[in-house]
Amino acid sequence: MKYAATTIFSICLTITPSFAETELVPSEVVPGLGILPDTTLQIFADQKSQGVTSPTALTIDEKGRVLITETWRFGENLGIDDNRRRTHWLLDDIASQTTDDRLAMYKKWHHKHPPETYTTHTEKIRMLVDENGDGVADKHTIFAEGFNKTLDGTAAGIYSYNGDVYVACIPNIWLLNDKNDDGVADSRKSLQDGFGVRVSLSGHDLNGFTYGPDGRIYATIGDRGFNFTTKEGKHYAYPDQGAILRFEPDGSNIEVIHTGLRNPKEIAFDQFGNPITVDNNSDQGDQARIVYIMEGADSGWRMEHQVMYTFNRQAGFTSLPTNRWMLEKMWQPRTEKNKHLLPAYVLPPLMNLSNGPSGLTYHPGPASYPGKQGNFLFCDYKGAPSKSLIHSFAVTNEGAGMRVTENSVFNDGVAATDVEYGYDGKVYVTDFIKGWASKAQGRVYSISKNGSKNDATIQSVKDLVTKDFSKLSDAKLLALLQHADMRIRLRAQFALADAKKTTLLDNSIGKNQGKVIAQLHGIWGLGIIARKGDATATARLLHHASQDHPVELKARIAQCLGEVSSSEKVDAALMHLLVDSSPRVQSFAATSLGRRGHKAAFETFVSLIAKNNDQDAFLRHALIMGLLGAADENQIAQLSDHDSPAVQLAAIVALRRHRSPQIAKFIGKSRQVSREAIRAIHDLQIESALHKVADLLPQLTNSTSKADAFTPMTQRRIINSAFRIGGDKNIHALLAYIGSKNSQIDAKQRREAVRLISLWNTPPQVDQALGRWSPMPKRNNPNLIKILQQDLPKLIDVSNPAVAELIALISHFKPHLNSIPAEKLLAITRDPKINSAARAEALRSAAVNPPVNFDSLLKEFVADKQPEVAATALRLHLERHPEASYSLLIQASAADRPAALRQTAWSLTADLKKIDSSLAERLNHELAKLLQLKPTNTPHSKSSTPQKSTRR
Repeated sequence: MKYAATTIFSICLTITPSFAETELVPSEVVPGLGILPDTTLQIFADQKSQGVTSPTALTIDEKGRVLITETWRFGENLGIDDNRRRTHWLLDDIASQTTDDRLAMYKKWHHKHPPETYTTHTEKIRMLVDENGDGVADKHTIFAEGFNKTLDGTAAGIYSYNGDVYVACIPNIWLLNDKNDDGVADSRKSLQDGFGVRVSLSGHDLNGFTYGPDGRIYATIGDRGFNFTTKEGKHYAYPDQGAILRFEPDGSNIEVIHTGLRNPKEIAFDQFGNPITVDNNSDQGDQARIVYIMEGADSGWRMEHQVMYTFNRQAGFTSLPTNRWMLEKMWQPRTEKNKHLLPAYVLPPLMNLSNGPSGLTYHPGPASYPGKQGNFLFCDYKGAPSKSLIHSFAVTNEGAGMRVTENSVFNDGVAATDVEYGYDGKVYVTDFIKGWASKAQGRVYSISKNGSKNDATIQSVKDLVTKDFSKLSDAKLLALLQHADMRIRLRAQFALADAKKTTLLDNSIGKNQGKVIAQLHGIWGLGIIARKGDATATARLLHHASQDHPVELKARIAQCLGEVSSSEKVDAALMHLLVDSSPRVQSFAATSLGRRGHKAAFETFVSLIAKNNDQDAFLRHALIMGLLGAADENQIAQLSDHDSPAVQLAAIVALRRHRSPQIAKFIGKSRQVSREAIRAIHDLQIESALHKVADLLPQLTNSTSKADAFTPMTQRRIINSAFRIGGDKNIHALLAYIGSKNSQIDAKQRREAVRLISLWNTPPQVDQALGRWSPMPKRNNPNLIKILQQDLPKLIDVSNPAVAELIALISHFKPHLNSIPAEKLLAITRDPKINSAARAEALRSAAVNPPVNFDSLLKEFVADKQPEVAATALRLHLERHPEASYSLLIQASAADRPAALRQTAWSLTADLKKIDSSLAERLNHELAKLLQLKPTNTPHSKSSTPQKSTRR
């Protein structure tokens, strides 16, 4: 199978990577499954042999045993819900802020979904063991189960390291141990609960884990969100978005480091310590994203974006609304073409690739392992094996961020959910087989590189990984810092750091000159020791900060120094690195100084932000993180007077973190700065500043300059602000906006403004610009009808793009509008481009003050192609001149007229009997002849119901 570039990526808006054309060959083991020509596939375990069932994730322990998580609760009434199947509780779900709220929601809906719905089935962890070394599992055990509490989610992530098994299953991160080594966990401890605040979409759960080079465990969570307080008392509340977390191996010091993700599937580090995740798309026409993880970053996703698309009806919309996720291109990499639309607070992805990211891993290094050295692998799950595959891609530094350099296909024709490198040099894959629900199917297979069976490096890794690294000699550990497999290097680094071998780690940096990878492990080791309060390790990092090291070393030194105990020398060293010529070094120094709260760096941050001039979004983010730590809210707000728009933008993003009303100071600056300020105030619902956004409505209404042009989403924010604030002033302002002659006004937003006025006294519980749960009290404005009577006549015109909605508004509130000329209303009725309901309503309104020739016009409209218009004209004519409507009723009942109109004519014939029974009887006979039916004595009898003509 050959894959050209166009088939392996959806869109790439960054500098174009090299898309390698990939030749895959059919596997001899699984029909339809393609592998690289230099590899061999082997089934390790399947449903029939070892009971493998709906596998979601896997890990391989030091003994080569494969542990897989299995979902037995994924599907209708199996235990794991999905808002797409439970739209009746959508508002309850988006209102949930804690896991207790979700539990209360379940109890509220017990009459539909009894408690046993959630507790009958359990997620499982299965251990698969190859006892004879032939590459096939010989036995299995259920390592753990009992994950079937009401709030439990999918068992979607697992990671094993030296006997510690970390399991991701909402609402907990679990730590399991098998102390007697019988293949069954005998201890289970929750390291943290509070995950899974909402149901959201199934699968948006806690996902995979990995060790970072800083000695901490990293994890991902989808937009089921979280709200918890750590053991150290730190509170995190992100109920509507996914994130990247990290914590010490014992579960202490949990931190949230990157937010605004939708459904990130695992995280992996490359050999230089760069963290990467892959985040799912939302099926709105966006694509999945490769994301570079940065401390404090926000990727822009909120669960409300899904509400605006998938659940817009439940949220109170009558049609698909404007959605900021799509309109402001938050899912796209930053380019010259779209950067004016992208919010400055959002860290853009590196690339759009795939539609269903699942498991993610990184090539550990040796050439004898399958796949390309230096590449990531990730599963692209699309429900069917024919549509699913495993991608391979590589990244490299660019400025302060990263870019994708190439991608290709590693494996196809498989519904893969996870992929990992084993310590035996093989790639292991969990195969869900197909579908979106738990079933008695599944397998695990391995892929090995041809000719690698007796490879010395593989044998070395298999042997080393079983060792107790704390008992290896210093010389051995130092040598292992240069091992080909990064997992071995990390174990050696961790052992040296745990033993506080500061001098050895420090010396390794000097001895490995020219070997940057080995030197990095020395820096990381010192960083771990220094983070735990060791002054000697800190001193050695400070020494290296002053040396002329390669960029990668300086960057990691800057990163490590951000987490050491307070020291003036540390701040001075970081200030030196902050002005390094490398943006990469600057970015880590800035983040570290911000973390340390170094006030003296403020002016330097401002200067660097101005110099960057909004060019490098990754550097901008890091400098903003520095700004946050170096200055208070008031000091940042004073930057509204700075002459650099880039500085003003950065200040707004920083003030977002304070939810500061002083953001309003930036409204009226450059177009992009104003837009960012409006975005922050509105989207964060900073109530004390919201009027500043609403007050822009007259400017928008009256502007004739393109320089003042507001994007459609900015217009939506302005009109929604006016709606939320309320009051007579804003009713007038919205009506003026609707009727504005400004060509820059978006037609869709004009219509939205009309809809908001229709909701004025009974505002929805969901914010109508954001899709967020944000209830407003009911309001009874006594002047609303009066204002409509005063302002609407000026707006009713066939040229107004929102005229149909305005006519519906008249129908809704029924204000007395005698001042609207009948000619304007009839022009609306005549226009076939306007919807039939509005045309019919305009005709009814024209009947209040009809023109002289109204009766003849009604006769014309009875012939209209739209049955609603024709029926309205017929009814009005009958009300005005029943005795003169005989021929019109006959005309409307003709067989070639729409069924709805014929039905109306028959109904009106029945009504006519009350006015003139003889005329009604005569008409009934004529209609019966027309339809070739036997006449009856009364139009109310059963046989008088219109029937299909007997003519063929």
